[in-house]
Amino acid sequence: MDSVVVPLGTIDAATAVGSLGLEANKPGWHRRDILDGDLARDVSNPPGPWHQNYVVIVQSLGRLREVLPLFSAEGRAKHLAVVVEQPDPAHPFHSGFTATAADSVTQGTLDWIPGARVVRITSTGWLDVHGVLAAVAAQGRRTLPLGGLRLGVSDKETAAWAAADPQARWVSPDVDMDTVEPVDSMDVVAGPAEGRAEDSIAAQLAPVDPFNSSPVGFKSFPGCGTATLEAVDGGTWWKLTGHETPGAEPLLLETRAGGFTEAHIAALRNSWSVQLDGLDTMKPMACARALSQLAASGVPLALGALPHLAEDLLGTETMETLRSGPVPKESATDRESASIDMRRTALRAYLPRYRGAVLRRAAGLSESLDPAISVLLASKRPDMVPHALAQVARQSWTNTETILILHGVEDLGPEGDAAVAAFPGLLTVIHAPQNLTLGGALNLGMGRASGEYLAKMDDDDWYGPRHLEDLFLAREYSDAVLVGSPVEFTYLEGPDITTRRSHAGEQYTRHVAGGTMFISAHDLRAAGGWRNAPRAVDRALLDAVLASGGSVYRNHGQNYMMHRRSGSGAAHTWQADDSVFLQDTLEQWNGFRPAPQMGLAPREPLQERRSAGYRSWFSTGHHAPA
Repeated sequence: MDSVVVPLGTIDAATAVGSLGLEANKPGWHRRDILDGDLARDVSNPPGPWHQNYVVIVQSLGRLREVLPLFSAEGRAKHLAVVVEQPDPAHPFHSGFTATAADSVTQGTLDWIPGARVVRITSTGWLDVHGVLAAVAAQGRRTLPLGGLRLGVSDKETAAWAAADPQARWVSPDVDMDTVEPVDSMDVVAGPAEGRAEDSIAAQLAPVDPFNSSPVGFKSFPGCGTATLEAVDGGTWWKLTGHETPGAEPLLLETRAGGFTEAHIAALRNSWSVQLDGLDTMKPMACARALSQLAASGVPLALGALPHLAEDLLGTETMETLRSGPVPKESATDRESASIDMRRTALRAYLPRYRGAVLRRAAGLSESLDPAISVLLASKRPDMVPHALAQVARQSWTNTETILILHGVEDLGPEGDAAVAAFPGLLTVIHAPQNLTLGGALNLGMGRASGEYLAKMDDDDWYGPRHLEDLFLAREYSDAVLVGSPVEFTYLEGPDITTRRSHAGEQYTRHVAGGTMFISAHDLRAAGGWRNAPRAVDRALLDAVLASGGSVYRNHGQNYMMHRRSGSGAAHTWQADDSVFLQDTLEQWNGFRPAPQMGLAPREPLQERRSAGYRSWFSTGHHAPA
């Protein structure tokens, strides 16, 4: 048995192996250069070949994910280690692998060597190299983005099409797929780029891997000004300047193996905006891929000339958002709104769920449709029903049904009846008895819901038209069990002011606003539904998800605006004084000032309604740093 080291990072292979307590110069060790054509491996004796040690050195887990299918013919190993030079700060880092089978027990442990984090995998049996690397690269997140398709990759340039799907496999170009056993067959093969037809898979833009390129970690209030990201050597390297203190040395980002990784995106996060230079020196496909990744991550961009073919690859809608205008320099809220427009467009175009339509067409299959979302809307206030239904009716997600739960309400009155009659979508009205708890009323609604996903909305708050769409996208790229928005923008009716509270941007969390909770029907039922309690049912669901090992993710806050009515009292399930919403305030306006994503007109302050106990002030919040 031999020992293999696969160097995909910058640390010297012999140094890394030596730091692991192994001797790289010992007979039996050899280097595998999978990015330089070392793909023609002997697979005549599956599940071999067999290795004593197998060590992979990567700059980041994102780099490993980009080339994951190329490891599918690597066979088995007794011991395996992954050396990661740049762990992603936006995700907790763990071994990603613990398994018990009938014939073996496999355990992953974490370690450090100089300049890198290490995942060591040991087993009482033989380790499947590709399977273990896929689990480590996933970091506990599910990765089945291709809708049941099994993709074959016969060229390293098309490995990005797999988007780290663990089912994707490397296929030798000279293999006759008609002779392959059905269990090992592929639904579609992404072939070499040479001699390709314009409508082939290789000639089209691959999906972005949401682990690498997503809004996770986006900073609403970054600490630095405009950075410059310049393509060097046709985009093989990128030179980043201005991302730290003035005069700091430029940072070189290597993208030789593919595109940007999560470590690269993290290096851009603290910049107000990023000026892209040198795009016109790049090959069209490389340029388009770089822009699709940056746009999907929400990095505010300013770009100059780029190859025309790159614009064609990206598509008209994406190019319109990229060229929509300069990044706002004064308002943090406007800057984030421009980022939301850009990343939403890119995510709808390039997430594996949507880009997978190209693969499905190549396999002769129909395209997947957007899943159905059931909106749960519980209300004890007949006068608020018209407002609540109007918020649902304005949603961009068309495949919806609304379950209106009238809790202790028998008669809606003329305005309420008219709103129900005029509602343009699917609407089911349920009457829940007054003596039923709030949790019990919501469970009645859950029992009548038919959608794959459930969204809880409140009857007196405001929702932007892309609220449901953005929550669904957040679930796609975060793989969280439950997603929602923060209570970031609030209209306080008493003092007649709008506040924006401090939040750290998109991230995994322990709390989201109850009126924004989004979860699959399966996961909600598995969690036991809503707790049978009169209040705090939102907190109870969050606790149930977290206690069961699920994750909670918070997306941006511009689609949701809480309405705190004058005097609070019984008007709100969450009992809180107005002063709560004046703490940690970063931006504040007189009157009703919804965020740009709300699509609602502002209203000037009504002085006769102003509370004498408050003195409102206006602030433009954080400005772009100089």
